[in-house]
Amino acid sequence: MDNSQLTVPYPMTEISYINQLTKPQQAPLPPSLIHHLQKIHHLQSVLFTLERDSLATDERLNALEEEVRLLWAASRKYNFDLHVLESKEQDAEYRLETVASQAQKMADIVTEQWIQIQRFEQALHITHKFLASGSLFAKFISFAELVGHNTA
Repeated sequence: MDNSQLTVPYPMTEISYINQLTKPQQAPLPPSLIHHLQKIHHLQSVLFTLERDSLATDERLNALEEEVRLLWAASRKYNFDLHVLESKEQDAEYRLETVASQAQKMADIVTEQWIQIQRFEQALHITHKFLASGSLFAKFISFAELVGHNTA
């Protein structure tokens, strides 16, 4: 049978065609045909590899997209937590300012009371001097002088 007379029937694939052509009862194939058949086989292998790699790439892409979704969810949660913390920080700062203001008011009151206590001690000291002096008139004059000097 002459190789030029061989035709590929419709349902046959290239592989079965190669098998038909390489049967021992057949004459050798021309080198150009063998070369083209090898090219076809090589291209089919490359196509299979590309399809396999494409599937792996698609799976990796899906995994990366899922990771991005998870990272966005975590980012939203952290932003919410940050907002809550900032709000708590503002509340704490307001409370601190309020407490500091109350402490300053109390310090001012304590200072005023301390001044009053010192005046009472001076008045007590004057009263002791007044009572310790001899005459009532001298006591009165002495008291008036002391009171006049201490209030001026």
